[in-house]
Amino acid sequence: RASRMGRDGAHIPRHQCSDQPTGPVYRRASRQFADCRRRRMTAVSSGQLYTPEMLSLATHLADTPPQPDLPLGGTARSTTCGGVLTLDLRMTDGRVSDLGMLVQACAVGQASAALFAKWASGKSPAQITASQEDVAQWLAGNGPVPASPDLSPIAAAQAFSGRHGAIVLPWRAFADALCNTET
Repeated sequence: RASRMGRDGAHIPRHQCSDQPTGPVYRRASRQFADCRRRRMTAVSSGQLYTPEMLSLATHLADTPPQPDLPLGGTARSTTCGGVLTLDLRMTDGRVSDLGMLVQACAVGQASAALFAKWASGKSPAQITASQEDVAQWLAGNGPVPASPDLSPIAAAQAFSGRHGAIVLPWRAFADALCNTET
C-alpha cells in the first residue's frame, strides 16, 4: 500500500505514516550503517571464523573439567575480549600429568583451550614454552600455523586481532601456574 487512512478519512502518504525518521541526513546515516554491516558480515563470512570444526572443539572441554585439588593452578585473562581461563595442573617427572580447566571465553578461546589440553599432556614446560613462542610468532604474522599443537582448526582467527588474547589464554595460564609453585 502506498498510503493509509487518517482519522479524518484522508489518505496519508506512506512516508508520513512511518515511524522512521526521514530526510537526507537519516538516509545517508542509514546507508553508511548498512554498508558497514555488509562489510562486517563479508569479513566474517569470507574468513569463516566460526567453523563447525571450531565450534565442536568447545565440547571437548568436558574431557578436562576443573580440578582444584591439583597442586598447581594459574589464571589468565584476555584484555581484548575479557575471556578468563583457570588451569589446574599436576607435574610428574617434569611433565604434565593431570590437567583441568575452567574456560569462560569466546568460541575461539574455548577451541584454543581444547587443542592445548589435548596436546599438553606429557609435555615438559620447555616444550610448552617453545610452543607459546611459535603461537606468538604466528599471531604476529611472522610464522606458519603452529603444528604443535595443531592450531589449524582456528587458523582463521589469526586475521582477527581481537581474538589473539583468547588464543593465548591456555599458555598464559600454564605460565601462571608454574609461577605459583610452592617450594
